Amino acid sequence: MDSKHLTWLVVDSEAEALGAEAEARRKWRQPNRKVPFEWQLRIIESLASKGQRITAADFDALPVNPGRIAA
Repeated sequence: MDSKHLTWLVVDSEAEALGAEAEARRKWRQPNRKVPFEWQLRIIESLASKGQRITAADFDALPVNPGRIAA
């Protein structure tokens, strides 16, 4: 997986599966915020266990304030 495939939907679903609260995940998408490094590592490791390779830099390519995430 490259940054073109790392979307907020992927981040949100992985973080939810790993136990991140919905309110925290919404905050990550707000302007001047981002996914905390600890959660980036958890998500990277989770996706790696599924054969999808991303890096912490891929999180920087996510759009700021994407609005509501449709599931």
